[in-house]
Amino acid sequence: MLKGIINKLRSKGSKPTITKNNESNVPDLIKIHNKFVSELLYDPLPKWDHITLHFEYFKWKEDYFRVFSLKRYLDNNETKFDLSLEAEDVLIELNEAMAQNGKEPWTWLEFTLDDTGQCDFDFKYDIPPNVKTILENAEEI
Repeated sequence: MLKGIINKLRSKGSKPTITKNNESNVPDLIKIHNKFVSELLYDPLPKWDHITLHFEYFKWKEDYFRVFSLKRYLDNNETKFDLSLEAEDVLIELNEAMAQNGKEPWTWLEFTLDDTGQCDFDFKYDIPPNVKTILENAEEI
């Protein structure tokens, strides 16, 4: 199953279907979306039904908070795994590209990918939930 999805996503002319939320149809951004999916699937994963990613990228004072939770699911069983640095860099590239295209930079996102290649990027613009907790516990908010 996974081998077929990777081949499907990487084969000539076949791209994941992307649902765009809070974003205009800018070709360069779509290319970065596709680049992220390719990086996410670069290393073979065990069999899965769908993958979810919660990624927070938030600047506070002079520091950036990066928090993520990446999970794969098979038959409603969840397994956490690591996000590669390359995939993380592509997400930051996407954030910067959106800002360069006149969009407000997102502060966190929810990403899903199913085993048919259907994916969704849902961008958020408020204080990310994990970062908010960290700042509240540090009494700096």
